[in-house]
Amino acid sequence: MAIIDVTRFTKAVPQSEQDVKRFKFLMEEANDIRIAVFGKYNHGKSTLLNTIIGKDVFKTSDKRETVKNQTHQYQNVIWVDTPGLDADVTGQDDKEARNGAFTTADVLFLVHNLKSGELDKYEVNYYRSLMAQKKDYQKRMFLILTQADQVTPEQLNQVVSVIKKQLPELTTFVVSATRYAKGVIENKPPLVERSGMTALFNLVTSLNTEIKNLRKVEITTLKQRIQTGLERNRDLVRKELHAAREKIVLMQQQFSDDVSSFTTQVQSKI
Repeated sequence: MAIIDVTRFTKAVPQSEQDVKRFKFLMEEANDIRIAVFGKYNHGKSTLLNTIIGKDVFKTSDKRETVKNQTHQYQNVIWVDTPGLDADVTGQDDKEARNGAFTTADVLFLVHNLKSGELDKYEVNYYRSLMAQKKDYQKRMFLILTQADQVTPEQLNQVVSVIKKQLPELTTFVVSATRYAKGVIENKPPLVERSGMTALFNLVTSLNTEIKNLRKVEITTLKQRIQTGLERNRDLVRKELHAAREKIVLMQQQFSDDVSSFTTQVQSKI
């Protein structure tokens, strides 16, 4: 299979750089499903991932640890831990996270800590900007509300209700990684069930079976978008060439007229 030259295509269709990089990844590198976990700093992304994987793979602490996209493969899934959103004043972390999402990730888990209350304006705007990039975002983006054990039932119901109104288009999962881990260690199935993690595991299993079809549809969509961009730019170049040729013809005519005028004037003086 021919290697896709991203630089060459990007030069031809700079507005399609993101699509070209994703298309190249899908055609040349994609294997196991990739799920990227997004969320603001200290909202439980790494803790959630470690619970899913069953061991401490990603660093967790009260200080900012993840500054680059980090990956770990577990049971045919490549998990991507992204930097905390809005934690780096330069915006570099957000750019890193976004690149990870749109180049390699098939699915996004948007993580929010219930103790923080409803989604803030930055989260809502950022997640909506992600949703706008994918027509089938409802199959690829899921809202994961963490630390359900850290709020009262009344608070939980109230906050979840508000968040569902903020992003009603997304399927929401309410989970407690701590409750799940305790249920597993102490062999208490009711705790495991109350943790909400079982539903999340079922989602991952379902996504794993659907990924081939999702990628097939995405490849077709990307191919059409890139081709449309190439054709549009080709037509623009043709118009520019046509205009340039007309300008050259006019300049040549003007030059010829000037030469004729000069010759006539000179001859009239002789």
